[in-house]
Formats: sequence, C-alpha cells, structure tokens
Amino acid sequence: MYNLCNGKTDDVEKSDETLEYEQEIQEAHDNAKRLYNDLKLIAQKYKSRMNVKWDLESFHRRLTMTKLPIYERATLKMTTTEKFLEGKITGAAAMPTNPQKADFSEQAKFDLNMRTNMLLNRNNPDAQELANIFLGDPYKAPYSEEYKHLPAGSGKVLNSKYNLTKTNKEIKNYSEGFAYSRYSTLAKNVSNYADLRNQIKNYYDETTGKFNKDKIDVKFDLDQNLHRALGHATILEPTIKNGYFHGILFDIYDFDIEYYDYYNSAFITAANDYFWHLQEKYPYKVFYILAPVTFKW
Repeated sequence: MYNLCNGKTDDVEKSDETLEYEQEIQEAHDNAKRLYNDLKLIAQKYKSRMNVKWDLESFHRRLTMTKLPIYERATLKMTTTEKFLEGKITGAAAMPTNPQKADFSEQAKFDLNMRTNMLLNRNNPDAQELANIFLGDPYKAPYSEEYKHLPAGSGKVLNSKYNLTKTNKEIKNYSEGFAYSRYSTLAKNVSNYADLRNQIKNYYDETTGKFNKDKIDVKFDLDQNLHRALGHATILEPTIKNGYFHGILFDIYDFDIEYYDYYNSAFITAANDYFWHLQEKYPYKVFYILAPVTFKW
C-alpha cells in the first residue's frame, strides 16, 4: 500500500477492500489530471492573458507541493505549458487557433464531473446532491420530494423580506432556488448538527428571550458532509418557542478558489477550483438554498 506520510510502499498483503480503495484513489488521481487539462483549456480561452498565466502557475504550485508521484507527469505538462505562456503570453499566439478542437465534448465533461462528484462525496449525501444540481444546471434539476424548485427571479422577494439587497448574501435575478422540506435529509442533518446551538446561543439574550440578530452566520466544520455541502451558511429569523429553536437555513451555493494546504488533498482542491471556474464561466449555476431548522433548546 502506498503510504502518503512517508512516500514509501508498505510490503503487506492487501485485502480486497484495500485493493478496491486503491483503485478508487487511482481513479481520483486520473480524474484530477483530466480536470487539470480541462482547466487549462478553459484558462486559455480567457480574454485576460494574465489570468491564464496566474491560473496555470497557481495550479502548478499546488500540485508540486503534494509530492505525490502520481502527479509527476502532470507537473511536466504544466512546466511545458508555463514555458509556452512565458514566451507567448503577450502575443495573439497565446490563444489557441481552434480551442474547441482539443476540448472535451459537453457530454464527456458532464460525465466526468458527475463521476468525480460521486467519488469525492460517496459518503456525503447532501454534498453529492447539491453538487449534482450545480453540475447538471439548477434549472434542469429533477423533481424531488426533498425540495421545491424556485425559478430564477423568485429571489427578489426574499432579498426584500430578509434585507439581503446590497449585501454579500443578495440573490441574483438569474439564480434558481431550492426550498427544502422540514422532512428532508438536509434539514434534519442541519438541525442535528452538534455545534449549531453553541454558535447560535452567543446571540441570544436571556433577559428578553430574543436574539439580538435576525441573521446569524454559522459554520459546519465538524461534519464532512455538511462542510462540503454548505461550508458556512446563515440562519434567518432565529426564534425560540416552547423550548424549541426555529430558524431558516439560507445559503448561496458557490465555490471560493482554494489553495493547497496540508489538510486538503490535491484532488479535492483541484475539483473545488475547477468547479469555481465553472461558476465563473456559467454564473447561472450558482443557486440558493432554504431549509427549516428546528431543535430542542
């Protein structure tokens, strides 16, 4: 088995489960290299030459820092690309004459993205569902008893009701929305999140029996499923009634570009940044989420 800590191979007999896991990891690395190639093609289409150079060099640094042998060939590709960009970044030759010719077909990219999501989030059902909606385009989201689909433009009412206009939480007119049922898996998992009460109680005034904020920002760092699904979100209209907390989870599903660190695998970082590029290219993929939150106070 390959040991990520010391970079050596342990001479031990491998179980069927171990072999299956290693096969999945190999597939993950292969997908990461494909994602890089697709990212490179997208970057080459940018109007700004500096963005092309920054993206490729940033990606190169992150993969180099991993020190994983599986990325050696990818690193060589990136070094070659950097030399190409350094020599031709200021000229028209920096842009491919026919970028579509070398690109994946839309169906091939969609299939790859879905397989990547299944592999990344095979144990994270909420994260997998939300990423599927994002990758498949929110306006095409299938019917589900878990949520009600809110069409683009419906966010205008919510912006006004919850005072989201001209804030970083404002819903864009082109964004679709999904209002989850109180019986949905997402609503239940958020309501049962162990650290949620600890984060919210700081804003509760025992003397008045009310919260001093109508919007409370929360994080989901202690649960991998919710961390990948939401990361951070906002609780709207927090109240306590008959010994139970009630509120509305609100989140805009989008991605921030990340940098490699010791605690995140290069594959996860690569996938995250690739999805970030997708949302930059297709802003309508960004959608918002609403879900009721209830737990005993």
